[in-house]
Amino acid sequence: MWRFGVLVTIVGCSERVDVAGPTWDDDGTLPVTVAADTAAEAPDYGACGPTHLVDLRIVGVAIGSDAAPLAGAVARLETRDWGPVTVHGAGTTVDDGSFDFLALDVPIVEGCWAIGPQFYVVVEEGALYGEDGANPEVVRAWLDGTYVADLSDPPVVAAQR
Repeated sequence: MWRFGVLVTIVGCSERVDVAGPTWDDDGTLPVTVAADTAAEAPDYGACGPTHLVDLRIVGVAIGSDAAPLAGAVARLETRDWGPVTVHGAGTTVDDGSFDFLALDVPIVEGCWAIGPQFYVVVEEGALYGEDGANPEVVRAWLDGTYVADLSDPPVVAAQR
């Protein structure tokens, strides 16, 4: 119960992040780098396997509770674990509610898919707020080598706070 209380507090205090769109390579692909598996460069998650810091492309769709596309909202990828919330990247939704942004230094901890970093895509626009867990999509993007986490289906639903 205590952990839930801390999570609610962290979510309620997260600040809005405005970030310019990502910079793609000339061929339309995302520039991807993988950091070395060292404690100096990546958080230490204890008895789990090596930690990789990767850059991912985050794509998805945001809608309001009325199922209408949510344009002009800020979408971001957060890591929530035992420390403060980390925002890895953010972008703005376009007219059809879609978003596409670069998330930097996303920690992938081998062998700790359920207890290591917890990933969330958060969407905010004025009084509207929505979030979805993104662990399966983030881990899959790393495992399959595409480095693209697709959160389009189902869309992130934002409702009045």
